[in-house]
Amino acid sequence: MFGKKATIFASAILLWACAPAADLQTPAVTLSDIRPSGRMTAFEQRYDVALRIQNPNQIDLPLDGLSYAVALNGQDFARGVSHDRETIPALGEGIVHVMVSSNALDWIRQIAEIQAHPDTNPSYKVSGTIYVRGYNNTAMPFSQSGTFTPGR
Repeated sequence: MFGKKATIFASAILLWACAPAADLQTPAVTLSDIRPSGRMTAFEQRYDVALRIQNPNQIDLPLDGLSYAVALNGQDFARGVSHDRETIPALGEGIVHVMVSSNALDWIRQIAEIQAHPDTNPSYKVSGTIYVRGYNNTAMPFSQSGTFTPGR
């Protein structure tokens, strides 16, 4: 009798631990800041990007890493990956700092766009995938657009 109950209990624990993350909501990811990192060459520019991640779930999200891309003014600008492990608290948010790389052509296109439309607030789009540790190593795609307001 004890063996049967133990088997049922162990099976229930195993099913719970391996349950799919279908009930997890995708976090909102927005661009909080972007700054030159000081590592600039003629072929590559590096930027420190701050991503604000808001967790709408009632459980902490243990991040195992990110892959991401940043578009400015509708044009691809920079991309990167991060394997930093962060935890975003339940019903909370956190700022994750990541590095992105762009090339000289991307930078030149952005300067030309800003000069061509000086009265327009620059737009951005940040997209990619959040990898969640546990929960069957769930991959959660995200995409968020917005505009920068000068002087803020």
